[in-house]
Amino acid sequence: MKICKITKTFALPILFLLALGVNVNANDSPPIFETNSTQGYTVKIFSSLNPILLNQIHEWQLSIERNNAPVSGASIVLTGGMPNHDHGLPTQPKITSEPAPGRYILEGIRFHMPGLWEIIIDISGDGPQDTATIEFKL
Repeated sequence: MKICKITKTFALPILFLLALGVNVNANDSPPIFETNSTQGYTVKIFSSLNPILLNQIHEWQLSIERNNAPVSGASIVLTGGMPNHDHGLPTQPKITSEPAPGRYILEGIRFHMPGLWEIIIDISGDGPQDTATIEFKL
């Protein structure tokens, strides 16, 4: 009887807090990259892999805003590569959906070697066409 009472008293609140903690961490994770374009776009990138690992295909979620408002319905093309090696990305990542205003899912990104990488994000939509660039080392 006492075990059952203890389980009812403590197990449910603990399970609830654990579930709540998982959701809070997933929603509050900081972007792995953030940049601003010359035309005022703010691009934040959230990765399904953190840290990014070599030779693993993963997806990114891009948050795109302009004047502190989400940019919906934009055409986004992501390219890039290794400028020091003069080659592009080993995959052709594509935007596959916009699950929320200004939030875009990019699938199929992979990095195959360590070094300096450059990601170029071309944005066109209701606002001016622009390019945001991110450089990072893996």
